[in-house]
Amino acid sequence: MKKILLLVSMIFLLSCILISCGGECEHDFEMANCQSPQACKYCGLTEGEIGGHIWENSTCLTLGECKICGITEEKTLGHDWTSTLCTMDKKCRTCGETQKAKKHTWSAAKCLETPVCLECGYEGEQILHQWIEATCLVAEHCKLCGEMKGEALGHDWKVTTCKNPKVCLRCAETSTKDLRCHFLRYSLQQTFFPDFQCSPDCNVCHS
Repeated sequence: MKKILLLVSMIFLLSCILISCGGECEHDFEMANCQSPQACKYCGLTEGEIGGHIWENSTCLTLGECKICGITEEKTLGHDWTSTLCTMDKKCRTCGETQKAKKHTWSAAKCLETPVCLECGYEGEQILHQWIEATCLVAEHCKLCGEMKGEALGHDWKVTTCKNPKVCLRCAETSTKDLRCHFLRYSLQQTFFPDFQCSPDCNVCHS
């Protein structure tokens, strides 16, 4: 009997408390997540909209996972380096990983273009033509791209004699082309007759 009276008293007391408080729940909302809006943990009342994922175990190189629904991120955070240049030592502000300086990896660039580092995006110096001077047979040209400028100089022949082929004073090339007839005859004669002398009427060596 005493237990029954105690139970009735507790129910009556609880009823009074609820009546005095107007019967309203003092809501304590839990954070919204990817599956539900924020909800009161006492009465279940919801408020607002569904929230975003709550990621955990996300690192610079590892995909994070939502602790509510289990979905993984589409991409990693990536390092947040103290420097963006290849040629400088750098450290990740997020995970502390370090990386030593190294040379740029340049993109292919032609003359008068500016190469760009494929890793850090740094722009190098414009590539200029490297001209090679003209020769007797080849015009001035760039050794990098082959662009030509001007014309070949042409040979600067030394005056021929009947005993010697003509010689270019610029490149030292020799040639028997266009020699006067006595040279070839003299060469043949010297081969078979070492004491042969050019004829006095030669208008090359006796001019």
